[in-house]
Amino acid sequence: MKVKRYLRVFVFVISILFLNTAGSHASGSDDAIESAAKNSYTFRTYLKDDAIKVNSKDGVVTLTGTVVDEYHRLLARDTVSNLPGVTGVNDKLKVAAAASPEKTLGETIDDASITAQVKLALLFHRSTSAFKTRVRTEKGVVTLTGSAKTAAEKELVTELVNDINGVEKVVNEMTVE
Repeated sequence: MKVKRYLRVFVFVISILFLNTAGSHASGSDDAIESAAKNSYTFRTYLKDDAIKVNSKDGVVTLTGTVVDEYHRLLARDTVSNLPGVTGVNDKLKVAAAASPEKTLGETIDDASITAQVKLALLFHRSTSAFKTRVRTEKGVVTLTGSAKTAAEKELVTELVNDINGVEKVVNEMTVE
């Protein structure tokens, strides 16, 4: 009788220890994900001036805070989604209210700036190639030439460019390989 009681207590204690170990492992993974995001080159270099909070629970990362523009929001989301152990991303980032791309007190976003933003967006998106895409901007109209691997990549390039401040229109003349 005493042996059965000790056996039950032993099984109970082992169960408690196992549950605590499993919980701390998930927490450790989540801590590692949060640390990897905050210490990533992208966050330290390109997103350092944005107020982004990274919280991970069971591999699902929630991004909260404010970024300066849509491109930074996409960059943060893509960076985190590619980290080891991440099973999903819940993007709750807000884009700061910036100056409108339309004329504000006689100013517009210049074409060179738009072209630079387009090239940067294409360079850092994992599904596009900045090297195979030529960009020309005139009065806010962005013309894209070059080649894309797939029709989906061509569409993605158009969407990315449309999200950049100052872009009035996108003319995508890229060919699909």
